[in-house]
Amino acid sequence: MYESYQALWKAVVPWFGAHVLHLARPATAVPSGSGDRFFDWVMILVMLSASIVAAVVWSIFDRRARSYPRLFAAFVLYLRFTLARTLFSYGFDKVIPNQFSPMTPTRLTQFVGEMSPGGFAWTFLGFSVPYEMFAGFAEVTAATLLLFRRTTTLGALIGAAVLTNVFMLNMTFDIPVKQYSAHLLLFCGLLVAFDARRLLDVFVRERATEARGHTKLFTTPRARVAARIGGFGLAIWMIASTFYAEFSGLYEYGRLAPHGPLHGIFEVERVTKNGQIQQPLLTDGTLWRRFATSNGTALARMATDSLVRYRLETDTVKQTATLRNGPDSTSAIILAYTFVDPTHLVLTGRILTDSVEIRLRRRPESSYLLVSRGFHWVSEFPFFR
Repeated sequence: MYESYQALWKAVVPWFGAHVLHLARPATAVPSGSGDRFFDWVMILVMLSASIVAAVVWSIFDRRARSYPRLFAAFVLYLRFTLARTLFSYGFDKVIPNQFSPMTPTRLTQFVGEMSPGGFAWTFLGFSVPYEMFAGFAEVTAATLLLFRRTTTLGALIGAAVLTNVFMLNMTFDIPVKQYSAHLLLFCGLLVAFDARRLLDVFVRERATEARGHTKLFTTPRARVAARIGGFGLAIWMIASTFYAEFSGLYEYGRLAPHGPLHGIFEVERVTKNGQIQQPLLTDGTLWRRFATSNGTALARMATDSLVRYRLETDTVKQTATLRNGPDSTSAIILAYTFVDPTHLVLTGRILTDSVEIRLRRRPESSYLLVSRGFHWVSEFPFFR
């Protein structure tokens, strides 16, 4: 079903872009993990156009109806549970701190100026686990309140505050979830707007207000019981499945996942190329100065301060490390690794046409101020470095 739904959009969106919008570039779907692709922007226009046409046609053929109370009640129910499901997903991804990256060796050795705005945001958000968990609890709280009709407005208000911050982060740090976060914020805004008059009475006009009436979506006793049981089951499923997935992820790929054998930061002590010890010249763009790895990524800091990023694969049986800098598998660098002692690593193999032996010394992550500074209740002077 989902594949058919995706196939429909992959057919309609490029056609709409070419024949209706007359775009110079094709609006084709390219898997990337981004929510702000060119395809997605055109898709929004398709949905908006289809909605306008549907609304006009419906209004023409059903001119007598002034309102649709039960349809509106169903729409509100859809908004509540859709928002709750999404906020539970993002919330538990922070309560169990999986969403943002911790201070890995590769992040610690990367210059701030080398980061993208989105990478910089992910780094500072992931630095503080308590802050990440705090943000997650706020999202989970909003989601929980949205599950109940009487607390929907309160949940929507909290959700709007949380999602406004998320939306601004996406907009100001160029994080490609702008469309999605804007839609979620709009959902919260709609739920709040339904109670706008009562909220104005309480917070602005200082007037008493009455409970808002609601249309019963399920009219018979049997239907109401079935709806309560179904809603309770759906809520338990949303919470339990999301929590379980995030808790499992903590050990599979998160902060408690096992590290690879080369995980860490290593300073280069000596490089031997083709049998000759290389002089540590700062103008040598082929000479490694530092090597850091984490989570399948390796960074080589060159003597010229340039940075080379690799995808890392390690074979603990053969004790080899494979470094790939692109899709071309023939350009992979395969190096044998040996730990002479707990603090010294030796890499041997070939880089391009040269045989190399690189001797490295492990650098403790605690040697970086960002890791070692810690928290202080008392600070006699501001400490910004």
